[in-house]
Amino acid sequence: MGPVTEEKLAKFGITDVYQFMSHSPQEIRDMTGIDADTAVNYFAKARQALLDNQKIDKIKQTGNDIKKKRTNLKRVTFGCKPLDDLFLGGIETQALTEIYGEFGANKTQICHHMAVRTQLLEKDGGLSTEENPAKVVWIDTEHTFRPERIEPIAERFGLDPDKVLENIIVFNVRNSVEQQMQLEETEKLIREDNVKLIVIDSLMGLFRNEYLERGMLSVRQSRVNKFIGLAARFADVYNICVLVTNQVSSNPDGFHIEVQAIGGNVVAHTSTYRVFLKKSGKNRIARMIDSPHHPDGEVMFKITGIGIMTIEEAEKYEKEQKKEQAKVKAAETRAKNKNKKGTLDEETVELSGIAIIDNGHSEIQI
Repeated sequence: MGPVTEEKLAKFGITDVYQFMSHSPQEIRDMTGIDADTAVNYFAKARQALLDNQKIDKIKQTGNDIKKKRTNLKRVTFGCKPLDDLFLGGIETQALTEIYGEFGANKTQICHHMAVRTQLLEKDGGLSTEENPAKVVWIDTEHTFRPERIEPIAERFGLDPDKVLENIIVFNVRNSVEQQMQLEETEKLIREDNVKLIVIDSLMGLFRNEYLERGMLSVRQSRVNKFIGLAARFADVYNICVLVTNQVSSNPDGFHIEVQAIGGNVVAHTSTYRVFLKKSGKNRIARMIDSPHHPDGEVMFKITGIGIMTIEEAEKYEKEQKKEQAKVKAAETRAKNKNKKGTLDEETVELSGIAIIDNGHSEIQI
């Protein structure tokens, strides 16, 4: 590759063979202006170099080869048995997990919870080691990341809230172009800063707002495909978790209306796991919609002030909270009454129809 082409690629953050292989020959062509055949030739040589150095998997593999690769797979647990059972242990590395549901289904709350859980040690259900704490990249398209939500969850699991927040790198993006650019820049962080979880909240929000006309649908889907395809490749190549939230649209069907995730087949086929989240009173229901190996099923859980809990745990926690609140209120009432009694000065108190003047210096008993 000549220095001019190399310089053009560097402007897009592509400085090594790994990053080069994260893009398609068509994308390389568009970035550099080289012809299609040259781009394909570069791609083939880059792929062969990585194969020779055993940096990527060969295309032809036996079932045992794939089984061996999956022994490196790790999981971030929810710390909530029903959800961990539904996911067969938690959200996986080497996979893109999509959670979709209506507004208020608490998709973002789950992301906050998992951003903390990822930073636990591996033996405790996270992806950190004693020497190397896990980092989280959060691509925030709806500006809903809240540090004050992270802190109580971190305290619950015995983590330092300040350290947990320091290990979450948030990109506040304002349009779909920035969304794509920040994802591409994340690759460097993955390799240099031990990023183990990428949160994309939400996947389709900006694309949905920017491509409103029906005639723009094909352009939108092409760009969505590029974005989600890159995220899925990061999960596979770097053995990390990618967790995305998605919005829904109404789907009229006969006499009832259901909701479906937006993004069409592009998103549906790229997501490794798809989970539908819905409200059920104060509780939430998660249903496994699509998976290569998970059985169908749904579970119920609850979102509390300190994260995800089982219904039983949440009820116990809420009772304890009410007791604590009652104690605090009682203490405040006692302090208020004591303060009020001690500051009576030239006040008239009517007791049994008798007016008694307390000048604040004498004790009066009735």
